[in-house]
Amino acid sequence: MPLSRSDVASLERRLRRVEGLLTALARRLELTPEEIEEATRANVSAEVAQLVSAGKKIMAIKILREQEGLGLAEAKRIIDEL
Repeated sequence: MPLSRSDVASLERRLRRVEGLLTALARRLELTPEEIEEATRANVSAEVAQLVSAGKKIMAIKILREQEGLGLAEAKRIIDEL
């Protein structure tokens, strides 16, 4: 079911509010957008990072799941974001 115009407008207002809060927090903590992005990026083992770099995403997902006890969807999301 598609969203109504009022639903979209409400979501846009909420998104602008959250963005404003994040900007204020970043300023308060004296962080750059790049530093915030780096801090929120998943930290994976060197083995997993190496597999991703080699284009072996399926193996990277498997190893990440074993190391972190993650579900398939979450591990895939993390690997896809690297």
